[in-house]
Amino acid sequence: MAYNKLHKKDFTIAVKTGGNANDHLKFAREASKGEMFYNTFDDKLYIATSDAGAADAILYNTDAFSLTPPPYGNTYSITMDGANDHLSLANSVTTSGEFTISMWVKPLSGNEGMMFKGTGTEYITWYGPAFGNKLLVRNMGGITTGTDTMLANNWYHVLYSRNSSNLATLYLNGSSVGSATFTNNVTFNKIWESNANGLHGRVDEVAFWNDDQSANIADIRDTTLGTPKNLGDMTTQPTHWWRMGDYLGDYNGGSGTSITDQGIGTSNTASFQNGPNFSLDIPS
Repeated sequence: MAYNKLHKKDFTIAVKTGGNANDHLKFAREASKGEMFYNTFDDKLYIATSDAGAADAILYNTDAFSLTPPPYGNTYSITMDGANDHLSLANSVTTSGEFTISMWVKPLSGNEGMMFKGTGTEYITWYGPAFGNKLLVRNMGGITTGTDTMLANNWYHVLYSRNSSNLATLYLNGSSVGSATFTNNVTFNKIWESNANGLHGRVDEVAFWNDDQSANIADIRDTTLGTPKNLGDMTTQPTHWWRMGDYLGDYNGGSGTSITDQGIGTSNTASFQNGPNFSLDIPS
């Protein structure tokens, strides 16, 4: 009866964080009538009158209590105008040793533009019709794909990774299109930047890992559990993850002028520069 009694009114949910044994998620109704706690020190659910922990709690459920994250839908991408639109990171990200960069891109028009930009002359770029619709990596291994690799008005998944032997490999739609030895670190601070000839296009689900994720490329670009794959369900989640308008909790939701970093590392917001726009056009 006590259990049912707690559920007669809607709960509010609060999260308390900290490094001690009484860290908990709190599902509260009215403090005077008891509250429900999930205590991390033993992975059990309790009914208690305060958050003091086991000393004040009545054991209610001896089974382990697990938290299931909400599904990761995909509704939005970002459109760049081919002139000077880009996203600027609050803090530069420096690669060291193994790393992986993943993104979905859709060229719309133009002839040249960087989808990933370092602080120097390092970038991953699309060369449009005037240059044979090629994909090129510069000063990070020097990989260039063949003619008509990426045609306008099509979504493509691009992944670039470096393994523990300093072998960097570029993947397009899950297949390797070239490798090269690359030993230098790269510091990048922009997502998408047009050159003089411009790249008008869209970008979605940009992710960065501090390790080599090439073995997981099928999962990263799998669209059967959402578009694209729920990267948050992967064993190794992205260090940085810019979802381009989609959200977990209260992030973005296709509005505003910045993209919240939803990776597991230190948050690194990407801010709109010169007016990128949200789009409902997404990879599938």
